[in-house]
Amino acid sequence: MGPSPNPEKQSQTIIPLPPNFSVCTVHSGRHLYNFILLSNERYNLLQIVMQGSEKRKEKDLEKEKTEDVLKVLLSNKDLLYRMYPHQREGVFFLFNHYKNRKSKARNGAILADEMGLGKSIQVILFLHAMIMNTQEFKNALLIVPAGLLKDWKKKIKRWTPNMNVLIYHHSVTERKRKLRNLQKTGGILLVPYTTFILHDKTFTTYKGMHFVWDCLICDEAHKLKNPATKTHKAVALISAGFCILITGTPIQNNLGEFWSLFSLISDTCILGTYKTFKNKFEKPITKGMEAESGPKERALGMELLKTLEKITEPFLLRRRKDQIQELKGQPLLENIPSDQQEAAYRKITDDSSTVTFESFHLLTAICTYPRLNSDIKEHEMSGVHLAESGKLTFMLALLEWFTKNGNFALVFSNYIKILDIIEKSLTQTSWGRNAFLRIDGQNTSQRDKIITEFQKRELKNILLLTTSVGAEGFTLTAADCVVFADLSWNQSQDAQAVGRAHRIGQTKDVKTYRLVTCGTLEEIIYRRQLFKGSLTRQVMGDEKNPFRFFTQDELKAVLTLQETQFSSTQQQLEKQGVKCLDITEVKILKWLWQGYRLKRLLKCASKK
Repeated sequence: MGPSPNPEKQSQTIIPLPPNFSVCTVHSGRHLYNFILLSNERYNLLQIVMQGSEKRKEKDLEKEKTEDVLKVLLSNKDLLYRMYPHQREGVFFLFNHYKNRKSKARNGAILADEMGLGKSIQVILFLHAMIMNTQEFKNALLIVPAGLLKDWKKKIKRWTPNMNVLIYHHSVTERKRKLRNLQKTGGILLVPYTTFILHDKTFTTYKGMHFVWDCLICDEAHKLKNPATKTHKAVALISAGFCILITGTPIQNNLGEFWSLFSLISDTCILGTYKTFKNKFEKPITKGMEAESGPKERALGMELLKTLEKITEPFLLRRRKDQIQELKGQPLLENIPSDQQEAAYRKITDDSSTVTFESFHLLTAICTYPRLNSDIKEHEMSGVHLAESGKLTFMLALLEWFTKNGNFALVFSNYIKILDIIEKSLTQTSWGRNAFLRIDGQNTSQRDKIITEFQKRELKNILLLTTSVGAEGFTLTAADCVVFADLSWNQSQDAQAVGRAHRIGQTKDVKTYRLVTCGTLEEIIYRRQLFKGSLTRQVMGDEKNPFRFFTQDELKAVLTLQETQFSSTQQQLEKQGVKCLDITEVKILKWLWQGYRLKRLLKCASKK
């Protein structure tokens, strides 16, 4: 496709996501145990909606391997040998959608493989096959997070060195020159979301005429989950013959997000208007998944989920890692809070009758370090102050164990200040002062260099990252351990962070350690992460607002410090036969925690 007269665009009404309401209450004790039993009768919303695409067998995809696509791909046999079988299937899936598209309308597909299965490679090879070997397909607009621009260009050049690929940046004159040149000669234009929003209309014209891209690709497409955002509206205005959305989490919170993505891959959304979708699918399905729903409501919800699956299956391809390779372990490490943490936690809960945004953040901070909310001076980074945090004391012991045993670890936290404390603590040890690297969103220019150094698996065996940065799509397969200093309210963000190490090609047994302070808000967050897969919640607003992710009963529980000497959640899981750590790991880790804390306290006491 190319320049064409500017057609009248059909007006689209942006309907806001539905209001927040709770779906299920998860309590500790007996109620939690009963809920775990109930969870066996429930379905994971994401898996139900997409189980048809997950059930695609290779023999079914063989039917889609037309003579045309074989000719295109076999023009470079080396590429075929380098691809995994599931990646070849992904390319065939995209090709057949393009081949069967309707003329003069936007058509598209969603590539929703779990993180780490090489979605970007599948898209790159599809573009290579089309641009390099067909006459009808010349150009593609690829919109990605700013932090992944270089990574995308590097992958494109590694897999298809002859492909013309340009990054839309530099001066205004240089950007315009690159854009016009690519629109004329063909290739792939890489644009960060931040720049795209500011210059979206620039990509819709060529020499004063309306321009239609042959292909529009949006990486990390869950960024488009809210149709009311500027990003979603800007993407919707781009004319393209074919649209590919790439995301490992097409549903993060509610079915409205699912509709939002499908509204972008066709001019007339196959799911209808949002109002129709909400009344026909979202409301009754959500109602059927409530804990208080009756048999008829559950049955109707399940029936509608199956109907939704049948409608969306042809347009969405999702494979899970356990379909491709063996799943890796993800143990939980419960941490006993220090006396100082308990006192600080109780002070806030005793002084509060309701949970406010401020108190929520204060309690979250105390779970990791009781002084996090005050200005931490350098002299306060002594052992006696670190001993005030059961979690940080234990984490240093854990990282020392990793270092001495030759493990390579990713350490995630939602707070830059926590990373500061961990970094300072490491610099005060003989084993850790030269063993770590850091990526936190403030050193983006050095990111590629840091990743390359860590991937070498040489001297630097600890990489500190903010969870939000870790959720972006780079590869860190050098790691065989992942540690969460704190948990995210939105479980998909943690899942994406873990996906940095759990990627195709990972040959090591990767373990994820979640440090949870017993009896605190973190246990509630952990339970939400455990069981959210069995729930759907209608939410709206800022992702950073914790109240979106908790029921009123859960928020009330925040104001009570529960049992702090053990994890009640862990006990219930063990009753259900959930294995987290083997007995050897338990003994070693507990010995390290007790021994390390005692050593630090004695050392500091001797200085007084």
